[in-house]
Amino acid sequence: MAWSFDLLDSAEKDLIERCSVFAGGFDLAGAVAVAAPQHADEFEVLDLLSALVHKSLLVATHAAGRTRYSMLETIRQFAEDRLVDSGLAAEVRRAYVAYFAGREAELERIWNGARQRDAYD
Repeated sequence: MAWSFDLLDSAEKDLIERCSVFAGGFDLAGAVAVAAPQHADEFEVLDLLSALVHKSLLVATHAAGRTRYSMLETIRQFAEDRLVDSGLAAEVRRAYVAYFAGREAELERIWNGARQRDAYD
């Protein structure tokens, strides 16, 4: 795992480490939320996600007009260990919590309707 990780450029390493907080997968908006302030531009984050998919470190799943990203658990744990070692884990986890707290009203609204499965995902 370390060998593959060492082949990434610094922006790719930083993003995959930050995205390791998503144990169940994430979308572009989630990645942008935890990537800031290093990679605050949505297009930059999308390019980095695409590069990580191309390098087989992320998996992109397209369904119902949405794209979700995930990583194998061994990759996620490795990246999370790197995040902790960097000293940025608490900062990134705060961004993670803030992202989902900001989506609470939206998720509650669709949870109680026909899009409940979307809210669950």
